[in-house]
Amino acid sequence: MAAAMVQAGFRHLEVTCDSDRPFELVQRLQRHWPHCWVGLGSLRSAAQLDQGIAAQAAFGFSPALDHALLARAIAQHFP
Repeated sequence: MAAAMVQAGFRHLEVTCDSDRPFELVQRLQRHWPHCWVGLGSLRSAAQLDQGIAAQAAFGFSPALDHALLARAIAQHFP
């Protein structure tokens, strides 16, 4: 699916944390398409946030406003 999106001109890809091995997938997609921004969706915990940052995700989305998670992301300069 990512290949079709990139071929169609998309440059921002989102991998949900519900995916199978999402952090590995972020890294794989970024290696394959370095011109794209690959981020994480469905971030729900500090552990997921930290793993996403370690995987070099370009951005993150959370399904709900969690003030502690938001503060942690801001402190780490993670969009």
